[in-house]
Amino acid sequence: MTNKKKYYLENQIESILWQSRFLVLIPVIVGVLIFLVLLLGILIKLYKLLQQFVTHWFNEEIISFVISIIDISLLAMIVLMFTWWIYELFVDEIDVEDDHKSKAKTLIVKDIDELKEKVGKVIIILLIVRLFKQILMYKVFDIKDILILALSILVLALSLKFISWKK
Repeated sequence: MTNKKKYYLENQIESILWQSRFLVLIPVIVGVLIFLVLLLGILIKLYKLLQQFVTHWFNEEIISFVISIIDISLLAMIVLMFTWWIYELFVDEIDVEDDHKSKAKTLIVKDIDELKEKVGKVIIILLIVRLFKQILMYKVFDIKDILILALSILVLALSLKFISWKK
């Protein structure tokens, strides 16, 4: 094979690989759709919360609805941030207006390690909220239950400490 053919073939392969990055748009579009579905779920939960609030004023179920709304909101944030980051890492940088740059800096990711770190932190917060919801619904019957509850709260506190730990 001559150098010209080899060079041409290499350019074609590299061009195909470079253009294939746009296939990442498929999970980006799916991510946006999932985000929209989660927003719809938040609105449905909010409607049910208002119904409960009108009929029962204040009880454990209302607290459960509030925590569920927070839970779904965090999940929606994870999906949106992950979608944003995947788009920026593989397709193109999203242009942010200068007056919004400070607000968008949490969404700006430079590499996969930073993506893992940021998604990991939000997932830990999501898990803390879920554990908090379980703790609120937990029925205490004996000393073992109190110890489990105390251990759960300790795990929550340690998780929050590790999240804020700087390198």
